[in-house]
Amino acid sequence: MKTYDLGFGCLGNGITVYNRNRMCGGDYQTVAHIAPCGAYKLYIPLPDEAQAQIIRQARNAAKAFRQTWAETGQMRRLEELSEHVMTYAQFKAFGGYDALLTLTAEQSLALFIQYTCINQGYINPNEHEIF
Repeated sequence: MKTYDLGFGCLGNGITVYNRNRMCGGDYQTVAHIAPCGAYKLYIPLPDEAQAQIIRQARNAAKAFRQTWAETGQMRRLEELSEHVMTYAQFKAFGGYDALLTLTAEQSLALFIQYTCINQGYINPNEHEIF
């Protein structure tokens, strides 16, 4: 029997990754989370094979998010960055609304991923090799 049998479930805000081979408190053990933008966070150390599976799933999520982000209006992207991703100090240091309004969709997406990783302890799946 494999030590890790990963499952992926959408429970609201992103993808919850769980191990079907281990129960904790009457539920499967949660081992990681993938943010909607594809950044991921490991809750426990995992073998390379399990990490590679998570990274592949994270990259798929990132691809779908990139498409959605590109189709989202500029003001909605601005709101996501300024209200939900960046801290107030980061927002001010970046230059506030005036600076955010100059960003293209790709630039604002890169900023979204950067601050999701910095502020919430996530890892960008595109910065790591698949094992």
